[in-house]
Amino acid sequence: MSMSLKRGLAKLPIELARYNVDEIAKKLTANGFHVPMEEEHPPQKASSPALAEPTDLSTWIDDPLIEPERPDVGSIVGGGALFYRGRLNEIHGEPGIGKSNVNLVVSLDVLNRGGRVVYIDPEDTPRSIVLRLLSFGADPESIRERFHYFHNPEPGDFPGIIAFADQHKPDFVVIDGLAEIIAAHGFSEDKSGDALAILRDVARPFTESGAAVVVSDHVTKSAEGRGRHPRGSGAKLGRYDGAVYEIKLGKGYGPGRDGFLTLTVCKDRNGGVGPIGKKVAEVAFCPEDDTSSQPRPGGGTRSGIPQTRVGIVRPKFEDVGPSDGPWRPTAIMEKVSQWLEANPGISKAALRRSIGGKASYVDKAIRCLVEDGHIVERPSRCGKTAQLEFVTAYPPENPAPRPTSSQPRPNLVPQERDEVSDTSSHLVPPLIRGDKGRGRTSPEDAHDGTGNSSNIDPGTKGLDS
Repeated sequence: MSMSLKRGLAKLPIELARYNVDEIAKKLTANGFHVPMEEEHPPQKASSPALAEPTDLSTWIDDPLIEPERPDVGSIVGGGALFYRGRLNEIHGEPGIGKSNVNLVVSLDVLNRGGRVVYIDPEDTPRSIVLRLLSFGADPESIRERFHYFHNPEPGDFPGIIAFADQHKPDFVVIDGLAEIIAAHGFSEDKSGDALAILRDVARPFTESGAAVVVSDHVTKSAEGRGRHPRGSGAKLGRYDGAVYEIKLGKGYGPGRDGFLTLTVCKDRNGGVGPIGKKVAEVAFCPEDDTSSQPRPGGGTRSGIPQTRVGIVRPKFEDVGPSDGPWRPTAIMEKVSQWLEANPGISKAALRRSIGGKASYVDKAIRCLVEDGHIVERPSRCGKTAQLEFVTAYPPENPAPRPTSSQPRPNLVPQERDEVSDTSSHLVPPLIRGDKGRGRTSPEDAHDGTGNSSNIDPGTKGLDS
């Protein structure tokens, strides 16, 4: 007898409880009722899953032209580029440092090459974006026809934007504010599942159109322990399969003030940009002394838009990445050298307390100074604790020249504008020194090579976000 029938008979009124369940079943059968037996319904075995088919790799195996991927969106003067097509790239930096400006400079480069841009902006306003593009020298008709701007989209708008990109095949897609999009979907950027779901369902589909997709993100407030990944879940860094850069302020810029931002590699899965920790480019901003006069729709001209020459150039001094040599805490080394010169014969423990900061960094500085011969370790009189003694000052008075790139830095000061090579830059206006007599500087001279940064001018609204 089936178990279901037995359970059903067990629920009969109390007065029938004195009858045996099997006896009741026999009486029912004798009166013409069919009582299913247990063997009539044997348990069903779970069906085996269908075999999965692996991806056929023949297309790539047989391709005679297959070669390593190289970035080709966001051209750098002198050769190279920043972002990979068909990949998910990312930039991150402190709020207001200029991430949007980096995206707009790359957008300008794409437009001037005849390309198309999709710009998703949950933070700024259409007026501000257009004003900045015009101030950078963008052609108004290029903005109108090939710069596709989506302002503060709702979660339900993204399928339509993805379909738009699939139809129009943009060269460059910008998602300028990942944290805001995650929050708009009701998710948390601190939860790996939430952040990865947005990257998978919102950002990744744009790569199917062949575009270089760039996501802008923020970093934590504290620089200590920040690492090389953006704010929130660290799992986001693993999802990017293109290039990831940290944006830092090299020199504050604004109206009448030249400056630049630096881009340092945090991840390069394809190996076409450089090792982690290498500074690969600077985005330079050189304001002009005059304002532009541009055609006004319907006739006439409009003026009063301050012009800024912009461009992506190689850094004057390229940082040495981890693969080029070990990291050296030079600032702490100098502090240790000065302290030992004034206080010879102290122990490591006493020196750590005097210098302060992270003990492992102080120990690293001591090891580097010993290896270079600037200080020596001598056993103390009791023989238990080594004492440190000063030998020569660090840094030396005549240090060796800093390493520079093996590739010569391009000449950014042609005599005439039409002498700029087509392969050097397609930015409009050309990235050159200001006309003689203006007193403006070129992006090469926007900094002094020391790496010192200054605060952004308070009057730089529209150029510092």
